[in-house]
Amino acid sequence: METTWMCEPAPTTLDRISRWKPLLIPTVMIMTAMPMTMPSTAISTMGRDNRCWRSVSLSMRRAMKWGKPMGGALAKIAALLCVIGSTACAQQPAPPRIIPPSSSSSITVGAERTASFLPLLKDRRVAVVTNQTGRIGTTHLVDSLLALKVNVVKVFAPEHGFRGDADAGEHVKDGRDARTGLPLISLYGDNKKPKPEQLNDVDVLVFDIQDVGVRFYTYISTLHYVMEAAAEQHKQLVVLDRPNPNGFYVDGPVLEPANSSFVGMHPVPLVHGMTMGEYAGMINGEGWLSNKVRCDLQVITCLAYDHAMFYELPVRPSPNLPNMAAVYLYPSLGLFEGTPVSVGRGTTKPFPDHRLSGMHSGRG
Repeated sequence: METTWMCEPAPTTLDRISRWKPLLIPTVMIMTAMPMTMPSTAISTMGRDNRCWRSVSLSMRRAMKWGKPMGGALAKIAALLCVIGSTACAQQPAPPRIIPPSSSSSITVGAERTASFLPLLKDRRVAVVTNQTGRIGTTHLVDSLLALKVNVVKVFAPEHGFRGDADAGEHVKDGRDARTGLPLISLYGDNKKPKPEQLNDVDVLVFDIQDVGVRFYTYISTLHYVMEAAAEQHKQLVVLDRPNPNGFYVDGPVLEPANSSFVGMHPVPLVHGMTMGEYAGMINGEGWLSNKVRCDLQVITCLAYDHAMFYELPVRPSPNLPNMAAVYLYPSLGLFEGTPVSVGRGTTKPFPDHRLSGMHSGRG
């Protein structure tokens, strides 16, 4: 599918060792000034590297509009924090061309491509790593696999739990799913990585979790540990890919390895622009798994999706991202969570509603 840009690219002015070459804006200048932190196999075909700041900010404004934001003009302005301060293109851009957003209804996500992955599960014991976002149509992935006679033996759940109703940081206990009776194992808290004994009765793992493309969103950390455990125990991992709702731009500083933690494990930009499948490929390709082990990875990609699209999530990915306004605001406003500013967690409008601690009225 040919991509049409909204303005002409500016020339590259800094040498880079990476094949990934974002256009120069202040945060990207920080990245390219420290090439030792930039992955050498960063995805080179994601389609954002020729955009100028005008197209990014316009994309954000349009995405907020079509994503049914809540909170009025203040919320829309806050969503642009990621691009405030960006400089104009080094060359005079061509006149902007307005491009309507692509319809997400035409996209086929990995989980819906059953003909591509069911043969990989035939006559094998399957563990599913998923939450409420893992669906085939409106039916949960686990229910669908059981109906298709797949031998699902257990479910691993990330932060927020299997049904996605636990708050951020809340301890999620192991147990059994009331509907299916399957064992549920939490991959949050003390058990972030599947243990060898938890994989003894498993032949293949299926990973299907909707991400939002932000480095401190912990689902990519769960992906890392699942890949590492699968590699160490010689199990195949099948990732059912889904679009990235923030996949139409890349922004923010690259994480310094010394500051790595569960809320930021890899030297990637704060808004990394990748789908889960692409991210898994980078983890493998960069050798980020412990002892440089390599996961036997199979990615079932999305059909009719590219990174110029604005994808509206059909299911909330976590309790405090209930709508697209919150998803678009999350990369910038999430940074305030270590300050006295409240981003509205626990309210009916998390992220669009935010205020300084001690304020008694007003918004922002």
